[in-house]
Parts: sequence; structure tokens; C-alpha cells
Amino acid sequence: MRNNAESTLTRILWPTGPGTRRTRTRQRCRPRDNRPANRTYGDGVPATSPAPDANVARARFAKFVSAALRSARQRGMTDKTIADATGVGPSTFHRWRRGEGRELPELEKVIAFCEGLGVSVSGAMTALGISPGRDNPAPSAPMPPEVRRIMRLLADPNVSDRDKLFLQETLKMLADRLDRGGQ
Repeated sequence: MRNNAESTLTRILWPTGPGTRRTRTRQRCRPRDNRPANRTYGDGVPATSPAPDANVARARFAKFVSAALRSARQRGMTDKTIADATGVGPSTFHRWRRGEGRELPELEKVIAFCEGLGVSVSGAMTALGISPGRDNPAPSAPMPPEVRRIMRLLADPNVSDRDKLFLQETLKMLADRLDRGGQ
């Protein structure tokens, strides 16, 4: 009745009429193993993952704030002097330290906190998952198809060195001509 991975369950249905008895068989399986075959869990994660979840960002920022407060305490600062130096109230930076709140902190307050304590603003932004230029990158100009073809030819290992040298020399000649003001 039992197999290595499966077992059969026979369910007896109550008789529907005199002298009848129906049964239904269905397969039961053990829970599937959700690990990827022949890979580790980290293989499917891209190296540059998208912006972190708000909870992850809050936890990272809490570690950053804890380290900043620890260094301020070692320099002899109290909650009052930290609040005076940063313009951020003690309840706010202690809430940050505990990772509490529904939303991420306001950037103006984070920058004021970092500048007041003399810690890296970029470190705080990294902890929050914000990187400069990530939100609205300037689109690059589309490359003309002729230039794309030349780039492919230069990168193609099947193209002879002689042809590649000819293309490179031609491109240098055109670049020099443009530098001299030629059309």
C-alpha cells in the first residue's frame, strides 16, 4: 500500500443504494522538494537585485543608525546633544534604530542626521536601498545600425585580424578628421 514517494488512499463512499458500495482511489504524495535541482539557492538571484523590500531596507537602516549612535556615544554625545547637532528628535532616531515605522524615513531628516553626526550620507542611502541616478537614468542615444554592425565585426572572433585592423584604422581616420573640424 505504501511506496517510497507515494501512498494510495482508498476512500469508501457510503452506499447510495441497497447492496452497492463505491470506492474512489486518489494518489497522495509527500510534499515536493522546493530546492532547485543541481543548483544552490543563490544561483537564481541576480547580482544587482532591484530595490529591497521596505522591511529589508528598514532593517539595514536600523543597523546603520545603531552604528552611528554607538560611535556618537563613544565620543561622549547624549540624546540631547545628538538631537541638537542633527535636528532630528530622539524619539525619531530611536524609532529608526529599532526599525519601526510603516514607511522609510524622510530623506531630509536622514541627511541632517548623517551630517550632524559626521557619518556617511552615501552609507545611509545604500542601507535604504537608494543609489544616485538609479531612479531616473538618462536614456542613452540609440546607436545607428551601421555602428552596431561595425562593433559586432570588431568583437567577432571569426573576422580576420586584417579586416579588424582595417576597420580600426578607418575609424581612427574619421575621428581625426572630425577633431580637425572636417565634415
